[in-house]
Amino acid sequence: MVNYDVLSKEVEERIRRDRERGTMPRLAFDDKNALRRYEDESDNPSVLRSPFIRDIDKIMHCPYYNRYADKTQVFSFYRNDDITRRALHVQFVSRISRTIGRTLNLNLDLIEAIALGHDIGHTPFGHTGEKYLDEIFFARAGRHFSHNIHSVRVLDKIYPLNITLQTLSGIASHDGEMELLEYRPNPLTTFEEFDKQIEACYPEASWLTICGEKPYEEVIGEMLACDVFVLPTYTEGFPNVILESMACGCAIVTTPVGAIPEMLDIAGEAPCGVCVEPKSAEALGTAIESLLADEEQKRLLGSRAKSRVVEQYSIESVWQQMVEIWKNC
Repeated sequence: MVNYDVLSKEVEERIRRDRERGTMPRLAFDDKNALRRYEDESDNPSVLRSPFIRDIDKIMHCPYYNRYADKTQVFSFYRNDDITRRALHVQFVSRISRTIGRTLNLNLDLIEAIALGHDIGHTPFGHTGEKYLDEIFFARAGRHFSHNIHSVRVLDKIYPLNITLQTLSGIASHDGEMELLEYRPNPLTTFEEFDKQIEACYPEASWLTICGEKPYEEVIGEMLACDVFVLPTYTEGFPNVILESMACGCAIVTTPVGAIPEMLDIAGEAPCGVCVEPKSAEALGTAIESLLADEEQKRLLGSRAKSRVVEQYSIESVWQQMVEIWKNC
């Protein structure tokens, strides 16, 4: 896991030097570019209240904001005043994010607005509560529930508070449960574009089936039936699922992490799969489409994979390799 607790001495010294010289990079979002859904004179910024300070005030005076106080992360069957509630959580998020934002010379008012509103549509009982509500919602309405998207709905639809596009976009985008090595801005310029992105978060894609947990026998059956097996992973050791898909004769598209390149003999004369750059949706899509359109190549990769897993990774083969290592010790 990436360590974000401390800055390296070099980075800390560079920031200190930039502050002293007044040469900090100008990365903060400019208040004058804030965009609201509709014009309202009462929302115009002033010397005292920037656009995002107005967002903060709107969020804090929203009736849903007070409901943070009763939302716990877990359910307790006995009185416990020390259970963490959303009200404290959003304060932690606000404080930590502004600390980081100040270091990077970002817009602290925008950061605070996003932080205070980011969980305003969250269910009680943490992500377990969200999971169960999603199942109920989808069973009855055919649409999915995500707390970050519902937070936008609270502030933009249930209470049409005319929050800025930048604050709403930040709230919608906060639901990243994985740490990444790199974060890049993806700015929006219109509410029309934003509305399309939000709507796309609700329905089930017609081409996608989320099966949930399945018995091992059914998983192998799916592998045997699939056109292409895809594992777009960021980090691996020696993934057994690659061996299983090879044994099923699958054409494999994956990423060159851990032992995967060696398992698929990617650098050899007869590679057993296709590796694409991690975190590149474009490269992944291109590789999948290419294989789906080339039946001969798909069969060739599957055949090679099945032969290699027998030759290199069957119990007999692994046992023989271990014997040879023991003899040569």
